[in-house]
Amino acid sequence: MTLASTLWKICLPSALLVQFSVAQTLSTPPEKKEEVIELTPFEVDGSEDRGYTATSTLAGTRMNTRLADVAAAVSVYTEEFIQDLGADSIYEVANYSVSTSINHNEDFRGGDTGLNSNLAISGNRDITPINIRGLPATQGLDYFPLYSPQDGYRIGRYEESRGPNAILFGIGSAGGITNATSLRAYMNRDSGSTSYSFGSWDRNRAELKFNKVLIRDKLAFAGAALYQDNGGWREGEFDKDRRVFGTITAKPIERVTLRASFEKGEEE
Repeated sequence: MTLASTLWKICLPSALLVQFSVAQTLSTPPEKKEEVIELTPFEVDGSEDRGYTATSTLAGTRMNTRLADVAAAVSVYTEEFIQDLGADSIYEVANYSVSTSINHNEDFRGGDTGLNSNLAISGNRDITPINIRGLPATQGLDYFPLYSPQDGYRIGRYEESRGPNAILFGIGSAGGITNATSLRAYMNRDSGSTSYSFGSWDRNRAELKFNKVLIRDKLAFAGAALYQDNGGWREGEFDKDRRVFGTITAKPIERVTLRASFEKGEEE
């Protein structure tokens, strides 16, 4: 027996085995592709945030854009970051921001605090102004003008756009805009959480948040509640706040999503 015939007998079974394996792999039916979920470009879903790191924002172009692609001065403070700070409002978060300061001397129109400062109710100003780079900044809730006092119990995250790029939103001032993204009702999962904090000067604060799917992928409801009874270092100083917030998400047909929210409260 020659060397060539011996090698042929050894290699032939291997070659047949390889060919058989390849043919078997090619004949396997392709796996079923998962359904692709397309999100609206006018909404940011905070579920993609990882810890303190946010991935996208509306503050740069008014559309859902990756932060890496935004050519503007934008800061995003995620829900986890706010919780770790123990911050109750944007005013406490502003201490960690850039070129941002709380203005206790002027209202949001640049004049002295007084009557007609709140254009919604023709009454006294209810929100404390914020300056960015020395100029008045607009405060918004879901990019609508904010007239009620700021509080983080109903907030998912804060976004801050510094500079005249904020004018892009129509309500933004030349100084910039600080926007609070409210809680959303998600139609794919139930969730809930409670928290209680206490501290010096008789601080007491309790929060409740929940999300309930009523009809999967069609209808969901979310809510939040706040009870706060804080004292202060000065005699007679206190802060009492009781609020409830509710929001609903409905998707009657494939390409239509409806959202509505409601808040009621009393602050003293």
